[in-house]
Amino acid sequence: MFQGLLRVFGVGRETLHPLDPRSLEGRSPKWRALQQRFVREKKCCFITRLRVDLEVHHKIPYHVRPDLELEWDNLCLLTRPVHYLIGHHCNWAYYNQNFEEEAARLAEEVAAARGRDF
Repeated sequence: MFQGLLRVFGVGRETLHPLDPRSLEGRSPKWRALQQRFVREKKCCFITRLRVDLEVHHKIPYHVRPDLELEWDNLCLLTRPVHYLIGHHCNWAYYNQNFEEEAARLAEEVAAARGRDF
């Protein structure tokens, strides 16, 4: 299902995907370890609570504020499709400036639709 969504929305056509090794140029050598620790601690997508295809999203991206690259509070764990759709509005070069509000609202809606509070 998610792979179909990714094809529909053309993941990665506009710019490099964040997991492409070329997108790590200029990044802190500490980024990979922090990323892995974040995934281990958060365990699931903030919005869907799924545990597959997880990626760490920078609320304010590295290219806008490189000084926030390693700030825990600037990170959010998302599935790859959610990362692309909600974090970047289907364009890796763009970032959602209202991400925190939209993500919180969507997380509540998903929990309500499932009939339980996560």
